[in-house]
Amino acid sequence: MKKAIKIILTVLICFVLIIGAATGIIFVTYKSTVSFDFSKKTGEVMKGASGYLYGIAENGVPSAEMVESVDVTTIAQKVAGGLQHPIGDIDNASPMLTKAKYEVVYLQDIYDTWYYMHDEIMQMRSENAYDWQEFLTSDYLPKVEKMTKELMQKPYSDKLVYCLYNECDNGIWFGESVKDENPDNAYGVWCDYNQTGRDNFNSAWKQTYDLVKSINPKAVIGGPGFCDYNYEEIKYFLEYCKENACLPDVMIYHELSEDTVYFFDEHIREYRQLEKDTGIDALPIIITEYGMMNENGYPGEMVKIITQFETNKVYGDNAYWRLADNLNDTCADDNSPNAQWWLMRWYTDMKGQTVEGKNKDILSSNFKNYFKYHLDELSFKGFMGIASVSDEGDEIDIVCGGGDRESRVQLKHLDKTSLYGKEVRITVEESVYKGLYGIVSSPVVIKEYTEKLGKSLTVDLGKLDRANAYHVVVKEASGEDAFYENEDGTVSEDFENKYIPVRYEFENGTLLGSAYTYDSYCPASGGNEEGHDTVGGMENEGDGVEITIDVPSDGTYNLDFVYGNSNDGEWDENGRQSPDGRVYTEALLTVDGEEEHIFLPNTIRSEYSSCYTVKKKLSKGTHTVSVRHVEGTYVLDSLVVSPEDTSPNLTVLPDEDRSNGENTSFLAVADKDGYYDVQALTDADTLTVGSAKIPLDGDIKTVFFKRGLNYLDFNSEKTLKPNVIENEEAKLSFASPDTAVLAGSADVKEIDINGEKCSYIDGISCNSGGAKFSVNADKSGDYCITLDYSNNEEGGVHDYNVDLVERYVTVDVNGVKAGNYYCRNTYSWETRKTVTFTVELKEGINTITIRNDGEAKFNGRDTFAPYIFGISVNPLIK
Repeated sequence: MKKAIKIILTVLICFVLIIGAATGIIFVTYKSTVSFDFSKKTGEVMKGASGYLYGIAENGVPSAEMVESVDVTTIAQKVAGGLQHPIGDIDNASPMLTKAKYEVVYLQDIYDTWYYMHDEIMQMRSENAYDWQEFLTSDYLPKVEKMTKELMQKPYSDKLVYCLYNECDNGIWFGESVKDENPDNAYGVWCDYNQTGRDNFNSAWKQTYDLVKSINPKAVIGGPGFCDYNYEEIKYFLEYCKENACLPDVMIYHELSEDTVYFFDEHIREYRQLEKDTGIDALPIIITEYGMMNENGYPGEMVKIITQFETNKVYGDNAYWRLADNLNDTCADDNSPNAQWWLMRWYTDMKGQTVEGKNKDILSSNFKNYFKYHLDELSFKGFMGIASVSDEGDEIDIVCGGGDRESRVQLKHLDKTSLYGKEVRITVEESVYKGLYGIVSSPVVIKEYTEKLGKSLTVDLGKLDRANAYHVVVKEASGEDAFYENEDGTVSEDFENKYIPVRYEFENGTLLGSAYTYDSYCPASGGNEEGHDTVGGMENEGDGVEITIDVPSDGTYNLDFVYGNSNDGEWDENGRQSPDGRVYTEALLTVDGEEEHIFLPNTIRSEYSSCYTVKKKLSKGTHTVSVRHVEGTYVLDSLVVSPEDTSPNLTVLPDEDRSNGENTSFLAVADKDGYYDVQALTDADTLTVGSAKIPLDGDIKTVFFKRGLNYLDFNSEKTLKPNVIENEEAKLSFASPDTAVLAGSADVKEIDINGEKCSYIDGISCNSGGAKFSVNADKSGDYCITLDYSNNEEGGVHDYNVDLVERYVTVDVNGVKAGNYYCRNTYSWETRKTVTFTVELKEGINTITIRNDGEAKFNGRDTFAPYIFGISVNPLIK
């Protein structure tokens, strides 16, 4: 019967698609839809997808504000002192986590290469000299014993999940050696995780499990840690564990497949049934690695995966594919948001209960897999989303995306909410993808309007950009709703944005010289007829690409080039390129015949994308834009065009998670370091920024903000959104390297950055060197020290992770150590960033010393300060 239904369904779908394609009707009238039923609540918002594998490099990288802003629920890091990467110790990550439910520690990451002891074990296998039991007994278990004794003493021990093995089903440790005739296999054998391998692993699991529990009976143990979901392997493992009293406390496996979005629901349902069939209690699930290299950091794809996690109420950690200092591509740098951050922020700001959702996007279904794998139902995994309603029933939040057609969300049974029958304010906003490391300081409001809410509501989103994520908010209208000025000068509370950013794909342009299109292995938007989404091959004079853009009116526009700039360094004998090859790339930009040279900062690899913005005055109509090679190696993904005035330099967000009975909190997103005027709108007595309390008396306070995220805490329950504007007249002080008194090995050097000679201080290490600056403070109090620096150190060897090193400075104020402060890697010695920290200064002359105390060594290596181009010291309150 089911087979007959499938055949009928196939015929019907094919008929519809063929006729629709022939007439064009289906593509004109069809709208992708996600519908939500507010009579069917599915549980509290879990935020389980806000987890990160090696998302935190050091304590302060990324910033504390960045980590708090997305309500991290789980992390997976290496054990303290582990050698797998030069960063990521659980000791350094844990202090930054205020809301995490679980902190997973990978015990095998005590080893220094991937896969753990791979070369040594494979060599022994080739000589028929490897005995997994002997290796376990003599090498791994003693390490486990030592790690367990240390971990149980940690202040975060109550949140720890001991992950005993990571992707053990690859067979390296426990598989059976099989002869391999392939001449490319240097060892002549490969490891088969067959029945023998499964039995070996189960025995090793039992031994390791018992050892940890004997030392710490309260230890929470997670496993098996398989590299993917395999029903038979997990079933065999659980049955063994039940019979041998070694069941994990947390189920851990990975979801790393291009088809994860289609099979995730089925995997969870099947696993939960397996627990029942095996007779064990339901375990918490943590997918400690999820998302592929071309998905993580890409909002349009990640929203689909987040939907799966939240719907199934499980935890997950974004996989560590690239860098370990930006929450797995959830921020542009240590403290600045990217497009993915806005998606995670919207998601983790959801509150109350989720409701049942159904998505219908027939042109993005698993039609092929439906028949290939004999699935029970057809799945639609294009345009997707999740919705929540607050416990009071007075606010609805929806995050969605993943499609590239006309789309809409439908809300049903709204009479089950307290909004029914009231005037509501509906806001639709968009997070515009500008590359993995492109800064996005604010979302774009698509439309905002008021209407009386009935039992149902349809919100049309228009034609979507597949790369972007979307946010819909429905809440009761109030007197504080925004008003917008129309083009004719009238004012209205309803708004529809006629100038939303438009993305142009370079792969659809005219290729010049030897340029070619290809499919990037990292996130890239769009795609041409061949499926290629990126333009490369721009390595010689004349190579480039030309596209035509269209703007709706005269004005100044931001041209946001989404690009990647590779490392052009020499290769060494280990197959690595020198970090010194990470330099700017020079290109010739031509707009309507007007030429200018642009310099693109390095992104480490071509596929690690960022954003370079050029502002241009353009007249209404079409314009020709071309980019040609001058020097270096780069690729182009897309060009995002938007009016300059749609990109505010400051965004202020309410932060209900941080607010409590005494304080009302906000998160200010600033695009640069500087002073901003802050005025509370009610009777708050104090404003807290960082650890500093600022008395309020109703007047405007001029406060220093660092670039990126800044928390503002008002001691009032009634504080409405405060007035915050940039104070362009309040200038920052700056001290150049030439004003420092140097000691030891410290020295002032010069570097040429795009034709400009820049002085910097080098030579400060744990062995020697220091720089003293004298600062005359007008009064005693809190001062913000901002370092202008670059850092391009790399350490470690890995197949795909770039093992960046986060250098740090030790700061002494008047001879007393103020602290160690990390300076996140900038990917090139030529790329300068800033980092800000707060210290107390006395009135009059103060001495600030920059050094490196060597307290944070990795594997005994010397530690260094970054290149220091200067410092600015400014009072927190002007």
